[in-house]
Amino acid sequence: MAAMSNAEHPQFTSGTPEETPTSSHCATAIPSPENETATAAVTAAPSTTTTCTSTIDNSGSGDDVEDIRELSEAIKGATRASQLAHLGPHIGCPASPLSWVSWGMDKVGAWLPWTNFSWTALQVDQLRRTARETCEMPGYEDVFGPPDEYIRGVDAFYCNLFPLEMTPTGIFWFNTWQSGVLEGRRKIVRYILDNPDVYQPSSHIKKVIMIAGYFRSGTTLMHRVMAAQPATRSLHVFEMIDFADPTHYVTNREQIITDPRIAQCRAKFAQFEQLYPGFWKRIAESHLTDPSEPDEEMVIFMYTSINIISFGVSGHQYTDWIVDPNKDFIYRFLRMFMQMLNQGTTWPVTHWVLKTALHMLYLDSITEEFSPGFGIVFIHRDPVDGVPSFCRLMETWTSIFFKDQFFDLGQLGRLNLWMCKLSWDRVMAWQRKTDPAMYYNIQYTTLIKDPVGEVEKIYNHFGIPMDEEARAASMNYLNNNKQGKHGRAGYTAERYGLSKELIHSVLSEYMEWTVQFP
Repeated sequence: MAAMSNAEHPQFTSGTPEETPTSSHCATAIPSPENETATAAVTAAPSTTTTCTSTIDNSGSGDDVEDIRELSEAIKGATRASQLAHLGPHIGCPASPLSWVSWGMDKVGAWLPWTNFSWTALQVDQLRRTARETCEMPGYEDVFGPPDEYIRGVDAFYCNLFPLEMTPTGIFWFNTWQSGVLEGRRKIVRYILDNPDVYQPSSHIKKVIMIAGYFRSGTTLMHRVMAAQPATRSLHVFEMIDFADPTHYVTNREQIITDPRIAQCRAKFAQFEQLYPGFWKRIAESHLTDPSEPDEEMVIFMYTSINIISFGVSGHQYTDWIVDPNKDFIYRFLRMFMQMLNQGTTWPVTHWVLKTALHMLYLDSITEEFSPGFGIVFIHRDPVDGVPSFCRLMETWTSIFFKDQFFDLGQLGRLNLWMCKLSWDRVMAWQRKTDPAMYYNIQYTTLIKDPVGEVEKIYNHFGIPMDEEARAASMNYLNNNKQGKHGRAGYTAERYGLSKELIHSVLSEYMEWTVQFP
């Protein structure tokens, strides 16, 4: 499909371009007219870190990448203060004792923009060193493959942030968050390398069902209906966040839902809520996250440097890297993580269930790593709800790191609309060349009428039996988790400069294609 440029679609054009901040501490190795001024200013600016270089080259990747690159870069520096509902306690009066601490850090830190205080400076050099040290472990490349692509993503992410547009507490939490991600990755890699049984051919995952669809399309509903079944294994939030030696064998599902790490994760979530009151409620408007629940592989993707909810503020080099479809190393890491958990799972498991919208970007890599033995379900829904939902998620997450007036929510809306288009373009192309036995399409409206019945049809398609115990477990989940239990969305497409007409126009080919599915 030919790419639709901004010029070809006048509704995509924005007003007068505003000045781009020149506060990034990293120079880019990719010359481009739009960042020459910023790069020159960066070189002259004081810095507490050495220069980063990024060498991403997606010039041949095609399919709308150029449009996404331009929109990603345009988000930086746009100032639309009246639109950003900032969550940070540095706005107004602190709402809890811990948020007073955060408020004080921001007030003091505002006077120290060029100091080397650890909580006012991004620890980019240390983060990059830590990432590389893990890849240098003996045997790493034999098990996880060449680290080059992962390191390119690390550099593109860390080297294209704007630290002077971040609050001191935002910098502190970014350093803390990324240090935790890299330490978690190090522990996982170290365990797998020390336990060869994990990566032997006999340990290969035999059966996986993946669920994909854009946001608010029913993927979470289907995932949790499937994950509730006794013979199913899925990834839980606490398992992905808090690494633990998996050789303390889990003999039944009850041991998973009573794991002490769940309470530890909830304590961390509660502490974060005190610092940023209302944060988890806003996150739940787009996606419910609870340590005890099975969830999508977002944390695993973070271990591989895919920080999808932050990509809009990291510049076009990082966006280029994310949309590059060649991501075999991500699915190798994911498979190793699943096989690691399998080592400690002793109850009968017939299959794994995974889900994330990101799978739509990397279908060839999934096929390469999980074939044979995987199937993927695509859920289709009018994207009018899904696109602004992802915008809300990105806005909520990134607002804890950045100052007011850093985002143009209209640009954020357009970026996510193009990401949605790119994702479905790749799905359509992949299905045209793939055996229909490997995928299943379903409309959201069909799914919600009879979730358990539709899941049984999907299982039949992929040759997985579903007995009465599985049906009862799925029904029990539905009865205890009614739609709307955790609140309704508090946002609109218009908040992000979008409209129903614009979304339908950009995604017209996709919407015409989905008419054929029940």
